[in-house]
Amino acid sequence: MRMYLWKTIAQTFAEARAIAQADIRDMLVDLRRRGTRIAVIHGADDRLFRIEKIQANVDTGMVDGFYCVAGGHQQILLEPTSHARLANNALLALGRKRDQFNAARAQ
Repeated sequence: MRMYLWKTIAQTFAEARAIAQADIRDMLVDLRRRGTRIAVIHGADDRLFRIEKIQANVDTGMVDGFYCVAGGHQQILLEPTSHARLANNALLALGRKRDQFNAARAQ
């Protein structure tokens, strides 16, 4: 049981490190090319996904919205209601942007 627990913990940390070190640039470009609208909500004090790395890898042509919020990586767990409200507003903004794009394209 102990061996399983340590293996699971080690695997979790390895996966978190791999995600944190992943190059998201290609993923964002591919999603955008497929027509997916993207908004990023990022904690200003996030030590796992540092803002410098996000800014270095994400430019305005890759995303439709970028929201920087107070707090760190776990802030969503501490303030789920405010983050849910922000996510909802971001989704509504993406929907409006999509509708404007489709209307302009139809003309």
